[in-house]
Amino acid sequence: MTFTVSSILYKMKQEGNRMFHLLSKVFFPILLVSTNNGNAPLEDKIMHS
Repeated sequence: MTFTVSSILYKMKQEGNRMFHLLSKVFFPILLVSTNNGNAPLEDKIMHS
């Protein structure tokens, strides 16, 4: 039982890491464009949250 739960959590963690990489690939270009447009406060808010 414990092994099953831990293995599920491990798989969820791997999936979470993959999702995070996908999100960062999509999100950072948007951040760069926003910063270039003068929306620096938005970037600060995201960086500090």
